[in-house]
Amino acid sequence: MAEIASDREFVDAVIAALDAASLLVGDAVTPDGVTNDAQGRPTTPYCIVYPMPSGGTSGPMSSPHADEDQVVQVTAVGRSREQAQWVADVAKTTLLAGLTLTGRSLLSRPRLDVGNGVQRDDATAGPPLFHAVARYRFTTTPA
Repeated sequence: MAEIASDREFVDAVIAALDAASLLVGDAVTPDGVTNDAQGRPTTPYCIVYPMPSGGTSGPMSSPHADEDQVVQVTAVGRSREQAQWVADVAKTTLLAGLTLTGRSLLSRPRLDVGNGVQRDDATAGPPLFHAVARYRFTTTPA
């Protein structure tokens, strides 16, 4: 019987890949190392990774849970549209290149599930922030 992929291992692999791409990455929180200017805006653009409910399993009759969809949301944050879009672009390039999990491989067809482009957030205490939210779906399968 095939092992069902660990959501924790999947999210850890996403965070490690984004970190290796030289992004400042937070695990469901603002990352350590983010400093704010006098107006309360971050001085460095960053992203936050949120695990999402997985999309179910499939596979052959002999191993019906061999393949599993894994979903993650990446929120890119910056002081400007350019900063947020740069982070979102680096994250997209990195994640669509594929990932590897121990004993399993993520197929080379990861996909951008939903993306909203860059949005301006005027609900901050100081000047606005900009963010881009994207959700990525990967299919894991036994190596």
